[in-house]
Amino acid sequence: MDTVLIVLGDAEIRHSLQMSLEALTAVRVIPAQDREAGLERLAGEAVDLLVTELKFAQGDGLDLIAFLTLNRPGTPCVVLTERTLPGASRWQEGLYCLTTPFESFQLAAVVREGLTRRGEAAGMSLCPLLPLVAEARKTCRLEVTGGDGAKGYLYFEDGELAEAHCGLLRGQAAALAMLAWDAVRIRFGSFPARRAGRRLPQSLESLIRQVQGPLPPAPARAADPPPPPPPVRRYPAAEKTRLREALAGHLPLFRGVKGYQVVGVVSNEGQILAADAAESAAAPPLPYLAAILQQIFRPARAAAGRTGLQDCRALSVHTAGATVLIAGVAASAETGLYLFGVVDATGNWFFLKTQLAKVAAEILAPAA
Repeated sequence: MDTVLIVLGDAEIRHSLQMSLEALTAVRVIPAQDREAGLERLAGEAVDLLVTELKFAQGDGLDLIAFLTLNRPGTPCVVLTERTLPGASRWQEGLYCLTTPFESFQLAAVVREGLTRRGEAAGMSLCPLLPLVAEARKTCRLEVTGGDGAKGYLYFEDGELAEAHCGLLRGQAAALAMLAWDAVRIRFGSFPARRAGRRLPQSLESLIRQVQGPLPPAPARAADPPPPPPPVRRYPAAEKTRLREALAGHLPLFRGVKGYQVVGVVSNEGQILAADAAESAAAPPLPYLAAILQQIFRPARAAAGRTGLQDCRALSVHTAGATVLIAGVAASAETGLYLFGVVDATGNWFFLKTQLAKVAAEILAPAA
């Protein structure tokens, strides 16, 4: 199983993206909350792809990319930026800049493509990297080592290129020479005070254009942007109690199904609001799995409607140990709730599906 490290400061967004990526791409996701935790994870784990935001409350994600260029060149990186940068919306030598906000399925598609690019090249060049240094408004000395062992230095002050030197070359000539290098290894250091206030006469963007030519236009965006995702609904204790009581009235029906393991109610956002489990059930992972599958079920319903296949009525996933069902669509449109059920590998999953559909309206009906 491929492993993706996702480094994000916001715990709620980080957890949501972790669940979505695991559900939509079948990868193992390692979460980390900041630069230090991300570096610790990279040092101790074999990672196939990195997802990091560019700016943290303290520091930035560039040190994570630098670590990979030094220790695991060829590892693809996805960087989340607050605004669109030159060359965004396309992979460039193992680097992809994804502008926030975005939908989970967009990140999943980028990750899937990125994983196919592992080892495609020995590493990346400076052309896609340096706009990130500028966007982060970083003040630093950037040590650059090319694939052939040549070494040079770029000096940035508040994100602007102040100076460059490489062997006997200085200024723009040195910067252009390093921008042409392949498979670079980078290391960030302190900016020397004696270089403060300097600026190269040619902008970083124009230097990059000299080396790689004009970038192809970004893919056309839809005239009307997709609507923002609905806010996470907070369910009061009284509503959860009502759902538990409604579910309890039908438990004899479900517990009589051969191989019964778990039945419950899951919300649009993947919250488990009411559940019952057999003594033999693996209680923690099975509801969690149902919550992840529900996030697949919602876009599947929408896609089926758009393609003329009519409404999806259920989703079932069959594994070696169990069958997990998401059902109860008829009542879910108004309440944003779904029923889920689990039987073991020998269980009568079709009968459970029938029973879930039969009682969905009664259990999921909105409170009067």
